[in-house]
Amino acid sequence: MTLTVHHDLETKLAAVAGQRDPQAMLEDAVDAYVAREERIIAGIRKGIEAAERGEGTPQAEVFARLEKKLFDKYGVRV
Repeated sequence: MTLTVHHDLETKLAAVAGQRDPQAMLEDAVDAYVAREERIIAGIRKGIEAAERGEGTPQAEVFARLEKKLFDKYGVRV
């Protein structure tokens, strides 16, 4: 696979790379991005599975907790 970046990004990358290989930096950045996306997708799937099993917190309870946190922190009711 080939990744093409615009000239401005290539210039910035070269400036911050120092002694590191810019290609290696790009690979590390893409790897970190993909790992983050995988964690997000796994979390979403886990949440969907829990909802399908009927697990979860009723909406009214969620909003009550949020309102309490806001009141405790700011002293105001929503």
